[in-house]
Amino acid sequence: MGGTALLAKAGIESQRLTLEEFERVKSEVHAILDELGIRHLDVQFIREKKDFGDIDIIVIDDRDPETIALNNNLPIKIILDNIDKFGITDELFINNNPVASILYEGKYQVDFITVAADRAKYTQAYLSHNDLGNLLGRTVKRFNMTHAMDGLYYDHYINNRTQRQRFLISTDPHEILRILNLDIAKFESGFDTYKEMFDYVQKSKYFNPELFKFENLNNRNRVRDKKRKVYNEFLNYIDFNKTNELEYDPKVDYPWLNDSIAEFDIEYDRRKAIREAVPGAYVMERTGLTGKDLGSLIDMIKVTYDNALIGVTQDQLNYYIDTCHNTYKSGQS
Repeated sequence: MGGTALLAKAGIESQRLTLEEFERVKSEVHAILDELGIRHLDVQFIREKKDFGDIDIIVIDDRDPETIALNNNLPIKIILDNIDKFGITDELFINNNPVASILYEGKYQVDFITVAADRAKYTQAYLSHNDLGNLLGRTVKRFNMTHAMDGLYYDHYINNRTQRQRFLISTDPHEILRILNLDIAKFESGFDTYKEMFDYVQKSKYFNPELFKFENLNNRNRVRDKKRKVYNEFLNYIDFNKTNELEYDPKVDYPWLNDSIAEFDIEYDRRKAIREAVPGAYVMERTGLTGKDLGSLIDMIKVTYDNALIGVTQDQLNYYIDTCHNTYKSGQS
């Protein structure tokens, strides 16, 4: 996804593909995947695009989650075991899970994105139409939502937003379009030009141009998006004179979030109280343990006494520490 995955490993920079080369290579790789019994999906691209840095192909992991450790039919392993069918050696293969890349014909980068079967359609939609997935994700970010490659999530922040718990809202690729009041049929039919795609993003009733300015992005996204040609073209295209402060609360449309968040907060506070009840420095001072042994003993105390640690007195804590310490030492001898 970008065309430079194998540069560091093989010292070979991939070549860009013309539209004709793109379609030929994609067809040939599809045929090999079919022969290997690997299900796969394509992603749509803006139709005015005439050259490509790489080819993205979604490969579907059909393994049974209940027995996933008992079999080896992971799509990427099958591809690597049959790398000769692609006319290359494993020197031209690199795996950055969940994305693996090959240099087909020694010059064209093909990326295989492995996804679970129940997330494949969402990933396909997210990666389609070039940067559209990123732009839609930026639109819903202010509502504490994340449009990720594998699903739409609600982000619950804790500890002054230093920690986050995600709740999956949907793996239906159309859900984010419904929320943003965007035309699903248009999304499925695709876009002839980038400007057509840019206009589509701006049609959302929640579109706010301020969200896309580099100064309003975190450092990670700012560094990444400054390198993205399409993102920069989008910034040059949209009208920053328009403002939109219309709010959206996911917890209204998905009321089950309220119960899930409440349950999480209760459990989080319980675990925090237990963690704070067993100070590492004090356990180290009382037992003389350090490093891995200290960590193992603290874990033993928490598991053994659990809720009894909430509101524990000093005498009780000393007893718990000493009892577990003796048990730990006997297990080490």
